[in-house]
Amino acid sequence: MQFTDSNGREWDMSFSVGTVTRLAKYYRVDPDKVLQDKVSEVMISGSYVDLCVLFWGLLKDQAKAQGVTEADFQEFSSEDWEDAAECLEQAIINFTRPGQRQVMQATLTKVRDLEQKAQDQAITSLDDPTLEKKLLDKVQEQFMRTVSPEE
Repeated sequence: MQFTDSNGREWDMSFSVGTVTRLAKYYRVDPDKVLQDKVSEVMISGSYVDLCVLFWGLLKDQAKAQGVTEADFQEFSSEDWEDAAECLEQAIINFTRPGQRQVMQATLTKVRDLEQKAQDQAITSLDDPTLEKKLLDKVQEQFMRTVSPEE
């Protein structure tokens, strides 16, 4: 699996036993636990900082070969991180045994569906008059502290 960053650099996100071993050393965890414990934790967290650390561990050798420093790597755009995450998801699915791939893909699809539902519910809850009143009260309270600070 490959993705191209916003600077036109191509990155190979292949997964192999060697990749798992390198990640296990990088994170100092058991190779049998690296996908389950570390990679899935990072992917679920949604943190670009965590993704950057994970992808640097995965792509460090490629980065160095392209003259990309860790600081350059940290300057990836959010779109770059999203593309890299999708690429990693597919690479992990491709790395699993054939009988498990369908289950992995179904799990990923379900997680995306649930994330979308949670996002939709969060947006809908913002229109709730009770929540709006609470938020307005908080904003007014902060505003009043700014305008007339206690002495």
